[in-house]
Amino acid sequence: MLLRGTRLISTGHRRAGLKIWAILFCLTAWLPGVVSGETLSGAEYKVKLGFVYHFIRFTQWPPETFPSSDSPINLCIASTNPAADMLFSLQDRVVKGRRIDVRKIAADESLDACQILFIASDDETFVAPTLGMVRKPGILSIGEIKGFTRMGGVINFFVNRNQLRFEVNLDAAESAGLKFSSQLLMSADIVQKREE
Repeated sequence: MLLRGTRLISTGHRRAGLKIWAILFCLTAWLPGVVSGETLSGAEYKVKLGFVYHFIRFTQWPPETFPSSDSPINLCIASTNPAADMLFSLQDRVVKGRRIDVRKIAADESLDACQILFIASDDETFVAPTLGMVRKPGILSIGEIKGFTRMGGVINFFVNRNQLRFEVNLDAAESAGLKFSSQLLMSADIVQKREE
């Protein structure tokens, strides 16, 4: 199991983390309804920004992912949606002693410097090749299109009953060498390979 033998946070932090997830979950209840195929709004990206920040907090990367102990966490955005620029609000925030560096990348740009890849698009012809560029372990891929986790993405946002939710592909996370705290996993829908 992915979490076997790892305890990333104390009990006090677990309670605080659960409160944060509960607040984020409640905020999604006030989002306007999303019709399939509708462009995501800035309000939804404000909520996603909060989720992404907490994904970073509750993710453990392999030690070799960062060149040095003070290397930043590089959040790379590949986007066809201008509202995703809201994620630049995370620029210079500090998580786990590392500064977050947010950058926008072109669809064909190297992902070697990225620890997080947020693919902000509902266009499969953009998403699939961009996700296919993830060649090295240690990249937390986040998407917002139906089937993203089945394509090999790690975390995917989706809307269910007008609430923003997320799913986690544990197989993709394990392949990337990523580990998640139980706080993150308790709030997620879990996706794994089907039993053969």
